[in-house]
Amino acid sequence: MEFYTMTRKEFAVKMKVSRSTLYRYMKDCLAPEFLELTKGKLLFKEQVEFIYKEIIASEKWKKLMDSK
Repeated sequence: MEFYTMTRKEFAVKMKVSRSTLYRYMKDCLAPEFLELTKGKLLFKEQVEFIYKEIIASEKWKKLMDSK
């Protein structure tokens, strides 16, 4: 996946999931402080990369992708 500055909505599209699914996985995988800092703001390239790596490393994400 190519990483660049984007909104959460754009990020969900890149991950090929709905926004609500992305938010649920972000909530499960990331610290509340991090979520609060990024709420309603653009996600910078480094943040997108960090979030992506955290989410795809989770067991729930692997199960979701296996079911597709």
